[in-house]
Amino acid sequence: MQILRSNRRTRSKFLPALRGAAAHKILSVMYLSSNPRIPVSTDQNLRLKGYGMNPETRLLEQARCFDLTALGEIYDCYSPGVFRYAIRLLGETDLAEECVAETFSRFLKALHNGGGPKDYLQAYLYQVAHHWITDYYRRQPLPDLPLDEAFANDQDDPAKTAVENIDRERVRAALLLLTPEQRQVIVLKYLEGWENEAVAALLEKPLGSIKSLQHRALEALRRILLPAREENVSGRKAYE
Repeated sequence: MQILRSNRRTRSKFLPALRGAAAHKILSVMYLSSNPRIPVSTDQNLRLKGYGMNPETRLLEQARCFDLTALGEIYDCYSPGVFRYAIRLLGETDLAEECVAETFSRFLKALHNGGGPKDYLQAYLYQVAHHWITDYYRRQPLPDLPLDEAFANDQDDPAKTAVENIDRERVRAALLLLTPEQRQVIVLKYLEGWENEAVAALLEKPLGSIKSLQHRALEALRRILLPAREENVSGRKAYE
């Protein structure tokens, strides 16, 4: 019992700032992983010190042995990006927190079952979050959002404005009117700063398809935002 309490205190670093069931989900998975099935050998201990490894590979090797410090480092390093990705696509803090919790829960379950990524940990975590978000939108109808005031904008290029001001509520609402894949391409390309090749690898699509999705997404944002902008400009002129 004392060991369990100690493990929980040590593992608290790895728990996100989540409430209730979300935090319990990660904690329960980590508890299941308390005793790895394969003991760490002397050779493996040498490898875990990082000889000849890049930092991400070293962390993954340590995580496979459920080294709590390594798990904490992984969470601290990658959870902010996963949360940022989720909140921009989902628009709600509670949903984004649930996505982060489920992403790391699935990561831990994969490690516990002898799976998980061999490399490219960031891409793996984003892919898990991507699948969770896609599944969420498959289960949910698109919201009925008012467009007359939500997208009022006085910039010259609505599509460019959508990218530059992506965190604003009206643009977040516009993103929710795109298809899930279009949203993901815009967020990864323009907010996370990913190259097209990395986006293609994450979404498991050819590079040409990613470029087409990007083009269609920007055009869709233009069509959504432009009428509201023109109406806003006309209203100002009439008022003047």
